[in-house]
Amino acid sequence: MQGCSVVFHTASPFTINVQDPQRDLIDPAVKGTRNVLEDVNRTESVRRVVLTSSCAAIYTDAADCANAPGGTLTEEVWNTTASLDYQPYSYSKTLAEKEAWTIAEQQDRWDLVVINPSLVLGPAINDLPTSESFRILKMLGDGTMKAGAPRLGIGVVDVRDLAEAHLAAAFPPRSKGVILCPVPAPTRSKSHNCFRTNSARPTRCPNAPCPMAVLASRADCWCGPKIRRPQRQYRMARRQYQRPTRPWSLL
Repeated sequence: MQGCSVVFHTASPFTINVQDPQRDLIDPAVKGTRNVLEDVNRTESVRRVVLTSSCAAIYTDAADCANAPGGTLTEEVWNTTASLDYQPYSYSKTLAEKEAWTIAEQQDRWDLVVINPSLVLGPAINDLPTSESFRILKMLGDGTMKAGAPRLGIGVVDVRDLAEAHLAAAFPPRSKGVILCPVPAPTRSKSHNCFRTNSARPTRCPNAPCPMAVLASRADCWCGPKIRRPQRQYRMARRQYQRPTRPWSLL
């Protein structure tokens, strides 16, 4: 890290099905963030840190959207409904970002810019990707959702646009605070049309919304385990980043 002026911290486990949320999600996210930023504090050359957080640090589910101030989620909102027992992935992202802001506010040599993307999709950098993003795509094409796709709206950002957002956050002096990277997307029941059109095995892809009875019985598979409530205090002044240069797509 010595000699670097900008540090990008992008790594955090993205998975829903875990045996021990504290061990598998919370500890790696929070301790990993703390370790990186403590090293930044020891490195005199660093002037800026760009942290990849998530929209999951802002809200957990549709109820949070409905209860947001003015009915709108902004960079001023923290996730207050996720917990170790209810959507622990969202909880891990919330705690990790809070830890980053706590450490950043205790010094004045380097500044922190946080990027909060929605679901990130796009080309993988290796042949065996393990991210939850690819599990979702796989379910749409391997027959898991053949009975129908959930009628769920999902914000999506292309991984290449997100990479450019990180670069845009890293160097301009005016960049600071939080940059939101959500892109409005069709519901998952609509996105299946993209798969059926481009899949070599279209009969494995969903061709209709999932019946409610089936959706209820498989909610954990699609949405993760149920869970409830931490606390929320502060947020620094932040600006929005809106750059959906590519149309929404599943790659």
